[in-house]
Amino acid sequence: MYYVCTHMQPELCRIIQDPEPTSCSLAHSLLLRHLKETPSAVEALLPTYLSCLKSHDHSVVMATVGVVSELVLLCPSREGSRLLQRLFRLASHNFMNCTPELLQAVEACTRHIFQ
Repeated sequence: MYYVCTHMQPELCRIIQDPEPTSCSLAHSLLLRHLKETPSAVEALLPTYLSCLKSHDHSVVMATVGVVSELVLLCPSREGSRLLQRLFRLASHNFMNCTPELLQAVEACTRHIFQ
């Protein structure tokens, strides 16, 4: 699995920026699985996830919002805080309804810290 995801990482990053929901969802799942196996890959993947959260395509943004709570736990604290900041900006400045996902991400972080 490691080799396949590492080899396909650029293609999967392109797919998560695609508004087609089925392939986008599958690519998110594969990238999250890859990050669980290879935490060092977060440095290469984080710019793509941040770009997805800044996308003009609502479906791309919301698909990424859906994985932030899991993604933030796989990131070192600095990168995780960047994701949470972007999610907060979406909720407060762009008036996107991502408050449940933001709360879920904060709760996941809190549980992780106090385990």
